[in-house]
Amino acid sequence: MKGRTLLRDGRAAVAVAVDDAYPFAFVLAGGPVSVDPAAPDLLDWCTRIAARYVPAGQADAFGRRNAGRRGTARPAAPAAPGR
Repeated sequence: MKGRTLLRDGRAAVAVAVDDAYPFAFVLAGGPVSVDPAAPDLLDWCTRIAARYVPAGQADAFGRRNAGRRGTARPAAPAAPGR
């Protein structure tokens, strides 16, 4: 999901596969978001996400670099159950 899109549209959605065998099952969550450039956990999340995708030992550097960008998206309001 692109940060520019979150800033422009103010909404996001994510689908997660629950079962990859027929009949397929998934969970879909979506709704309004806001971008918080001063999120207290921004560096932590940037580093944790980087650790999944960059070579070993480089997550801290990528986390610091990416934490200096526009911010992190957060739900604007709690989602209602079943929605």
